[in-house]
Amino acid sequence: MEMKRILIITFMFLGFLSFAQEFKAEGKTLTGIFEAEGKSKSEIFSIINKWISMNYNSSKNVIQMNDSESGTIIVKGINDLKTENEFKKSFPMWGITHNYYTFRHFIEINVKDNKFRIKYSILDIISEIPYNDCFNYNCINFSGVEQNVIDTYNEDADRLLRMGFIGKKKRDDFKSKTKVYLESVNNIIIDDEKAIMLSIEKLILSNTKDGW
Repeated sequence: MEMKRILIITFMFLGFLSFAQEFKAEGKTLTGIFEAEGKSKSEIFSIINKWISMNYNSSKNVIQMNDSESGTIIVKGINDLKTENEFKKSFPMWGITHNYYTFRHFIEINVKDNKFRIKYSILDIISEIPYNDCFNYNCINFSGVEQNVIDTYNEDADRLLRMGFIGKKKRDDFKSKTKVYLESVNNIIIDDEKAIMLSIEKLILSNTKDGW
C-alpha cells in the first residue's frame, strides 16, 4: 500500500540526530544503524510496529514478517517521489517541470536492546515514466551511477532531443550534465529514505512511559 505522505522531514531534523546513527549506501540499498540507549528490544519492537501502523494505509498488507523473538520486521510497500525534470531545466520550452516516480520498496528492520538497524531497498519503479525522461531503475545506484548507465541514458536522451529538432551543441551540453543529474536523483532518493528512518528513530527516542 502507498505510504502516507506525512513524512515531510526537514534537513534540520537530519542534522539534529546526526550524532545518533550511521548510514551506509550500497547499490539500491541504504542501511542505517541507530542507538536507542535505555530502550529494550521489546520496547523498540513495539514502537516500530506503531510507526508502521501510523505511516501505511494498511500495516497488515505491507508487513511480510513480524518476529518479536528474533527482533525482525520486514515491510514491502510503495512510495512516491518528485524530482525536477532535467529536460525542462535545460530546455525551458520542453514538457513538464517535475517528474513523479512510484517505487516499490523493501524494508528490513532488526532490533535488539539499545539498538536497531534499518535496511531500505528500492525493488523497482512501478509507475509509467514520462516519455521525456529516460531515468529508470538501472539509474538507481546509491554507490554512484556507472558509466555504462550514463552512456545508455545519453543515447536515449539524444534520440528524444533529435526528435525535438534540438541542435548538436545543445544536445552535447545536456549530455555533459547527465552524471550530475542522475547523482542528484539518487541523492533525493537517499534523503527520502534517511527521512523515513529518522522519523522511526524520533518516535523511538521520544516515546516515554506515561503510566498507562
